[in-house]
Amino acid sequence: MIEEETLTRTAAVEQAQQKWDTESPSLEQQLKEHEQIQTRLLTEYRAWQKSQQTADSPFSQQTLQLTGGEGRRALARELTDWNELPEQLEIYFQLRLHADKMVNFQLSNDLAAGRTNLYVAFEAGNILTYAPGSTSVTTIGSFPTEAKPLDLQVDLKLQPAKDIALLTVTRSQDQSSIIKETPIALNGWNPAHSVNRGFFLDAHAGSRAEFDHIVFLEPGGRELNRFDFEFPDFSDGADVTSATDWILTRFSTGNATSKITLQKPLSPEEQQWQQKISAARQQQSLVQLKRDLLLAELEAARAELAQYQARVDAARARHIDESPEADSLARTACQAEWKAKRSASQQQVAAAELKLHTAQMLPETEKTRSKQIQDAQQQLTQARTALAAAEKPRDAQSIDFAPLSRIFPQQSSGRRAALAQWITSPDNPLTARVAVNHIWMRHFGQPLVDSVYNFGRSGAQPTHPQLIDWLAAELMAHDWKMKHIHRLILSSDAYQRSSKGVAAGHPNLATDRDNRLLWKFPLRRMEAEVVRDSLFYLADDLDTTMFGQEIEQDQGLTTNRRSLYYSYHGEAKMEFLALFDGPSSTDCYRRQTTVRPQQALALTNSQLALKQGRRIAARLWTEQAQLTGKSPSEQELDFIRNTFELILARAPNQREQAAALRFLEQQQTLFQKVAQATSQKPAAQKKPFEQPATDPAARARESLVQALFNHNDFVTIR
Repeated sequence: MIEEETLTRTAAVEQAQQKWDTESPSLEQQLKEHEQIQTRLLTEYRAWQKSQQTADSPFSQQTLQLTGGEGRRALARELTDWNELPEQLEIYFQLRLHADKMVNFQLSNDLAAGRTNLYVAFEAGNILTYAPGSTSVTTIGSFPTEAKPLDLQVDLKLQPAKDIALLTVTRSQDQSSIIKETPIALNGWNPAHSVNRGFFLDAHAGSRAEFDHIVFLEPGGRELNRFDFEFPDFSDGADVTSATDWILTRFSTGNATSKITLQKPLSPEEQQWQQKISAARQQQSLVQLKRDLLLAELEAARAELAQYQARVDAARARHIDESPEADSLARTACQAEWKAKRSASQQQVAAAELKLHTAQMLPETEKTRSKQIQDAQQQLTQARTALAAAEKPRDAQSIDFAPLSRIFPQQSSGRRAALAQWITSPDNPLTARVAVNHIWMRHFGQPLVDSVYNFGRSGAQPTHPQLIDWLAAELMAHDWKMKHIHRLILSSDAYQRSSKGVAAGHPNLATDRDNRLLWKFPLRRMEAEVVRDSLFYLADDLDTTMFGQEIEQDQGLTTNRRSLYYSYHGEAKMEFLALFDGPSSTDCYRRQTTVRPQQALALTNSQLALKQGRRIAARLWTEQAQLTGKSPSEQELDFIRNTFELILARAPNQREQAAALRFLEQQQTLFQKVAQATSQKPAAQKKPFEQPATDPAARARESLVQALFNHNDFVTIR
């Protein structure tokens, strides 16, 4: 199992590496070409834009508009690469309220879980926040709601040492303060040296607001982060979550949107420029995302192989070798497992980003475009949430890794032993009665209790009640050793009785026509596996090696292993065994026996029967040829007797011997005529016994063997 799992993972790495080696050079070349096109277009666009600029041109052309509609739109943005949280850090942003049922800005130490540290909300003319030192919502100001839209400037000055922020909200139209430097709770927010920390923008049902110029500013004036929504990074009408780092959270519902909105309509020339640049950027992003996914698949495959090998080493050291290095290897396995899960999550994010970008590139006329984008956004949100959870590092000292298989306790609970003891208890004879009924049925072809699957009140009554009780008692008394039961049955008078038929007027036929009382041994056909194995055994070609792996059923006619080693189930059955009523794949009670013409055809024309028949004929005749002093006719008679004894386990009677001699003469004459009629030389055999013998007499002997395979005595147990 370990070798198979390792080979599977190694093959995955090789496949990913081959895919990377094949496709990445072309993608790298395409990226360079797209970057050159993008650079040229941006340079030309900015030159044109500068030539069109006037004194009253707006500073900002685009904003991010969140519309709750009948649902909710909540976006998250992670802040990375912060070395520290400086004292007096300033956060400010512009906010335009069109409808303020509930619009809020939050700082969070856990974006994936949706936890809030700092909270500023605008609801129906009120400003809500957390009071210092708590997460209790309180109202700290209000503003008139008659005039819409309302433009606000929101400013936060953080004081981490006091765990507060000073909030100022100003009307942009007249620069009047609604609230000024009011202390609110910071609740330990700090994104430095951490992941999954940042801020939320949130619009509830019935709300519509625009955000712009979100800036994180150090006291000295250096910007740590700035979030504007200008072209070409963002396009009018585009959903902001199409940008890599904006996350649509799991709190988003319904028909809510988060789109880029223009402050004023674009001129026709501006529209043309933006269309050209957007198309070029989309193509560049598509190539980049394809490359990123290829690399993520390769890294995930490598990490998966590394973690499995590390777990194998750790498990072997812990459970087999009991090595002193077990804990060290366990720590390595734990870290490798974490890295593999993180790489797998990164691959899922890369795949979701490519899917979303591909959906967004569909033409507006595509009917399913909106649905595909929505599905891709949900998939990307789930993937990013899973990645955020996977990126949380494990304890470097942890020795807990996923076991390769079930780990059983050192000391058993005793429940299974108690069950086994109850099943085999002398006070519970049912188990022994069922067992001896099966053993008896395998020897005689018919059970003592017909309903082998039902020993209850609705089941059949035993034909020999005292016998089955005695055999059950013998099995239990001899420590459940089935060999003792086999010996009792095989040495019994019932088993050793003759199976020959009797005259029509025999008195036993009148009293027990169905032989229920076993006054003679019951005839039955061999089981399917015995029929096939007998063909190999008689040809001295059966592989009797014990044990081994399961073999595919399609090799049953070409390989000489015993039949029980081949797979046999609903989807894969050896046709030869199925013809002779092979085992059921759903139960092991009692096989049905059928008589079909295909059975005779299989013993006559199948490659298995033909090949083994030729092998038997050649071996028997070779043994006869080694005996000197006998005439050809005597050798033929000896061959017939030996063939009957080998295949039918009895000597031929005079009628059968005479018929066999005539058969050999007729077949030899026929094959001589065929050989004379065809001038072609027989093709050389690549494998022995693949083709019939070229000598007419040898081929006639092969035909006799084939005929005896179809004799009733060959497949009948007497």
